[in-house]
Amino acid sequence: MVRQSISLKAELEEIQNIFPTTNKIFFVKIKCSNCGEIPDKWIGLDKSNIEVIGKSNVNLATKCKGCNRENSIVVEDTDFSSRTIESEKDFEIGRFDCRGVEIEEFDPRDNWIIVSSSGKEYKDVDLEEGEWSEFEERSSTSLTILSIESSIKKIK
Repeated sequence: MVRQSISLKAELEEIQNIFPTTNKIFFVKIKCSNCGEIPDKWIGLDKSNIEVIGKSNVNLATKCKGCNRENSIVVEDTDFSSRTIESEKDFEIGRFDCRGVEIEEFDPRDNWIIVSSSGKEYKDVDLEEGEWSEFEERSSTSLTILSIESSIKKIK
């Protein structure tokens, strides 16, 4: 069993927080821990998708095409809604309990909540292009997210 965390880092202007919506599907590429096989396709990890393996509930159950080993991932419950993030510093966006696989890549895509420095929330934001901007009329400020990078770490 490996627990992993996905973090983002970006250049931020007038942004207080970025976190996934409750229905966020995390698109990842995984590697089999047994044979090292990495499928070409992106896999969607959906917290609302529950599969039963033995006595365990998991969010993804998959069989490696290279070695036929059964693997699974659970999207852990997290709440990142009440923090303040900083420009060009890592901030965590998800935790995963991986059995038999490791997350190798992450694609941010859509379903993000952006909180401006004035506290206004922007829902269902798409970060697939690696950047986002908006003009907030209430505070007459420009909101900007640029150069989004992701990193994946093993955690305890």
